[in-house]
Amino acid sequence: MKQILNLEKLKNAKVDATYFPYLTVEQFINDSELSNVIADFPKIKVRGSVPYQALNYGSYFKGLINELLDTNLRSIIAAKFNIDLANTSTMITVRGQTNLRDGAIHTDTPSKLMTLLFYFNQDWQETKGNLRLLKNGTNLDDYFAEITPTAGKLLIFKVTNNCWHGHYPFIGKRQAIQLNYVTNKAVVAREVKKHTFSYRVKKITNFLGIK
Repeated sequence: MKQILNLEKLKNAKVDATYFPYLTVEQFINDSELSNVIADFPKIKVRGSVPYQALNYGSYFKGLINELLDTNLRSIIAAKFNIDLANTSTMITVRGQTNLRDGAIHTDTPSKLMTLLFYFNQDWQETKGNLRLLKNGTNLDDYFAEITPTAGKLLIFKVTNNCWHGHYPFIGKRQAIQLNYVTNKAVVAREVKKHTFSYRVKKITNFLGIK
């Protein structure tokens, strides 16, 4: 298996800190490996974030997870954003679907220091599911950047008290991985437990046809 992440593109990306620090990288997943990773992407039929530990997936997706957990990626991000991530823990969740409950304007919780979003949607033609980075916490149309969740794209932003973001509700398949560098292992343990339980309940209710 070849290298999946194109770390050179990340090293060369520019951080924009006009409103809050962020950057984007097109084709962060190497072209030669992207289709394999998408083929191995977990089949998630319910909305919400799911810890990768609770999912079944193939070898290419596993390879991607291993690269995301590698300290080399964390070191590059720490240097790019001038932030100390040496003693942080890594939390990874996966999304396969969104519905009308998703996309509300919010900032990430203070226990998250950095947020990375990786997208895996081929032939994306929608507009409602495009993530907007916002100038304030009240107006979804007052944005300074719009991120289309196309396959291979990466968005990174520093979690600040004004890192407002959201998108218009989209119903359907919208595949993404979210990686957060968080303050400690206790945060990871708590969130993994909570989201794993929620995922199991959603699978049961979805199977039973309960909305």
